[in-house]
Amino acid sequence: ERAGENDQAFIRGLSLFFTTFFSKHLSLLELHQEHHARLTTAMYYLVSISLVDDDDIFKICLDFWNQFSRSLYNTMRQSGSQGQNPR
Repeated sequence: ERAGENDQAFIRGLSLFFTTFFSKHLSLLELHQEHHARLTTAMYYLVSISLVDDDDIFKICLDFWNQFSRSLYNTMRQSGSQGQNPR
């Protein structure tokens, strides 16, 4: 079902808000355990928004998920290499 123009604009704005907010403040939110439940919920919302049938919204979300996964991969790679013993 296609949403109306106002609904699409709202979802587009919401996707921009979440992706910008996470891009700027994710590392700060991850530091504090009390924010993890809210952060998980907000990420779930962004996953749901990513499924909306709109190319612009998908591109906005895809750009964030690309940055997020790259950051996660680099973090895990660094933590993995720090835990290994040099030979």
